[in-house]
Amino acid sequence: MTTVLSLPHEAKCTQCGARLIFPEWSESTSEQESTNIWHCAACGHKFETKDNIIEQQPSYPELVQEFLPNLLVA
Repeated sequence: MTTVLSLPHEAKCTQCGARLIFPEWSESTSEQESTNIWHCAACGHKFETKDNIIEQQPSYPELVQEFLPNLLVA
């Protein structure tokens, strides 16, 4: 089984390059990392990816929009 570093929310078969949407199996291996097992339907190849989980803090404008949405005043 091949191990590669994957991009968030995207995977391509390491053998044929087919686009893969969902992993066959996904597991958190630590607070900072998850492991995904992929199975390519096009060529049958199985491989593993590891993702670093980094929580992104929302920006100030995103927080304002979430908690203080635009109000229409008539």
